[in-house]
Amino acid sequence: MYNSEIFETKKPNSEIIARYISYYYFHQNFEENKVQRIIFYPNTINAVTIYKNSYLVFKNKYISTTKPSENEGFNLFYSGIKSQIGISEMETPFDKIGIAFEALGIHRFIQKPYIDVLSKNDNCVFTEFNADMFPTLENVYATYDLNERVKILDEYFLSKLIDFNEKLIEKALELIAKNHQKYKVYELAKELKTSTKTLNRNFHKQLNCSVKEYLDVSQFRKSFNHFLVGVQKENLTSLSHHFNYYDQSEFIRHYKKITGITPKKLFQNVKHFGEEDIFWGK
Repeated sequence: MYNSEIFETKKPNSEIIARYISYYYFHQNFEENKVQRIIFYPNTINAVTIYKNSYLVFKNKYISTTKPSENEGFNLFYSGIKSQIGISEMETPFDKIGIAFEALGIHRFIQKPYIDVLSKNDNCVFTEFNADMFPTLENVYATYDLNERVKILDEYFLSKLIDFNEKLIEKALELIAKNHQKYKVYELAKELKTSTKTLNRNFHKQLNCSVKEYLDVSQFRKSFNHFLVGVQKENLTSLSHHFNYYDQSEFIRHYKKITGITPKKLFQNVKHFGEEDIFWGK
């Protein structure tokens, strides 16, 4: 039977690019006049999303709608790290590519200061790559071979690679990623031998969020991914202890703050897409 929807993930082939881009994803739906609705959750991975022959409209800061466009071409969107859920309503047909960056990954490919590439109107429109990426995208969309698409994208990003050195924030992210410990801001600053003011200033400059927001998103995502990829599902008490929450009540409050619902209900309504840790709500 013909499969009208395709979703596949691919790692970069280049070891250099793989340090900064976690994966690419390719999502197509060729049905006519349908609406596909997904809920996506806070993540330290952040993506540039490319739509071919579609445009995106924001109903508000949390809900967006993608509609087919009569004008052929590419539209790029990027919103950075988000601390709340988002909802995407995609009208079919659509053909999109996601480039999922590590927390600081996009900094290795942009010439402007990070804060200057973010949309000023919360519409996530991203133009930093437009001048030279469109010819590359023509080549990407000209082939259905996903391995060839990855090769073309890798070559593009290798051509844009620049130096980026922010040792303080890089070390902070490394500590957060490696430890199940639920850091407080002052604890992280103390371990890094800096002040909370300096640490927050760097996070706002390079990630457009506070240290507290990043810590909350990271801790949520660690436990979220751990539960969903585990063969043996832990109960909520065990999961909360595993990730250093004070107790199950604090764990539940944290999930409700970020997603609006309890962990139990959340885990029942999540679907795994592709081969990476992509879990979107149904």
